[in-house]
Amino acid sequence: MQLDDDMRRQFVALGVDLSTLPPEDTEEEHFEVWPPNWDALRLFLACSTQWRAAGTFARVIWLGLDYGAVEIVMRQLSLAGVAWNDLQAMEAAALGPLNSGTDA
Repeated sequence: MQLDDDMRRQFVALGVDLSTLPPEDTEEEHFEVWPPNWDALRLFLACSTQWRAAGTFARVIWLGLDYGAVEIVMRQLSLAGVAWNDLQAMEAAALGPLNSGTDA
């Protein structure tokens, strides 16, 4: 996690000891995306704020993507031809790590 100067000031104002935070990531992670998967990945990333979740006293439970909102994003990005199954496969793969609290 990268902290900008404003976030550092906010943490200090709240009394957070910045030396206790995990080290900041300085390396970018790169990965290859095969051309047939590019549009599905673009759609999945564009829907990053369209998750349905339920809050409990203990944690947040991620339920899945809001398909009504996904349809709007598909239209906005002109990605109507993207295979729905590809998006659902990525959604299903993400739910495990989201609900376990790990990066998988």
